[in-house]
Amino acid sequence: MCVQTLAERLLGVMYWVMPIFVGISCIGTANAYLLIGSRLFFVSARDGLLPQALAMINVKRLTPMPALIFLCSLSWLMLTSSDIGGLVNYFSFATWLFLGTAVAGMLYMKWKKPDIPRPITLPLFLPVFFVLACVFLICMSLYAAPEDTGIGVAILVAGLPVYFIFVYWQNKPEFLNKLNSQFTRFVQLTLQCVSQEKVD
Repeated sequence: MCVQTLAERLLGVMYWVMPIFVGISCIGTANAYLLIGSRLFFVSARDGLLPQALAMINVKRLTPMPALIFLCSLSWLMLTSSDIGGLVNYFSFATWLFLGTAVAGMLYMKWKKPDIPRPITLPLFLPVFFVLACVFLICMSLYAAPEDTGIGVAILVAGLPVYFIFVYWQNKPEFLNKLNSQFTRFVQLTLQCVSQEKVD
């Protein structure tokens, strides 16, 4: 008995195009993450949520080079994992959790402050459907891979001490402030970076 894949059933003799389209989609997604991932670190540092060194822009290329190098280092660290499925489970849980929380926050603001001008408006059912889909994906992660999801939660929780020590704690000892300033200066000189100009 021959087992047919979904592509063979739907596309017939053209089933071979499905892996090509999946590959193109993966390359496009990787390209998008490369472009936006480093900008997320850059903006977070600019807003004071990450070390100031990540909020620098290269003077020649006008790119957030320290943030790009940081993202590249994190990617190399993730490549040391031999279980790619587990790695996907760790971070897909966190991704859907944060995306769902962000859109739920938008719904909350629409309910609590309806008079705030919004440049983009959507029909209400779209963000509600998205939040419900995120809740479903989070619950399925908890059900299908509880161990991997637990590791993902542990990775998220491990960031809390880093946040409280390096961002939330305002009255740091002088040696930590000096160390941070020296590191920022080292990054500026090594990568030829400066802070972004503030526009009023």
